[in-house]
Amino acid sequence: AQFEEYETEVLASWAKEVDATGEEKLKLNLLAYDEQAEIPGILRVNFDPKLVKLLRETKYFMLLDANVPASARKIYERNETLRQQTGNLDLIVGTFNNILRTLLPVERPLVAEKIEKIEEMLQKAITTLNWNSHKINDYLAEVMTAVKELDTILNYLKNSVEKTQNVLRQWEENLMIDRKDGKTYAVDEFSEMQQKLQAERDEKIADGGV
Repeated sequence: AQFEEYETEVLASWAKEVDATGEEKLKLNLLAYDEQAEIPGILRVNFDPKLVKLLRETKYFMLLDANVPASARKIYERNETLRQQTGNLDLIVGTFNNILRTLLPVERPLVAEKIEKIEEMLQKAITTLNWNSHKINDYLAEVMTAVKELDTILNYLKNSVEKTQNVLRQWEENLMIDRKDGKTYAVDEFSEMQQKLQAERDEKIADGGV
């Protein structure tokens, strides 16, 4: 009897906490700026840890066939949806934050328009959309597509720059004319050697995509 009374008291106290925080936390915007980040514009997913705790505790109480309040059951019915949405937001934010952190000054003008478009799209999640909003999944799919496209473009640019640098390093290491000390060349011999070396270099340029 004492255990049942204790269980009832615990559940009653927990139910009050659920009623006080559950719906309130779902009204938070999807994203927020990370004030502790090293550069401006870095974002974080704004899913309150108290909601994570609430969902976990609701699951355990339901497994124990406890008298879980309707408000907690209602939120828990969305558990899988919320898990998928926070997962997709983590991916979007992680990719975009990495873009901001690794973007070079010479690259920014090439993708400035796309970055501005994505930042404008993300503002909706920072200022308007919350966890109760409609069509969140459609919004996330749209933003995910834009962020992945930008990430692909930047990866291509960075790979192209790396290939160019590798080719230039090869040029530094290999002379256009490998002239042996003290040797003189006839015009035809010199021309033939130069054409051969030029052909080899052209081939390297083509292979390097430069």
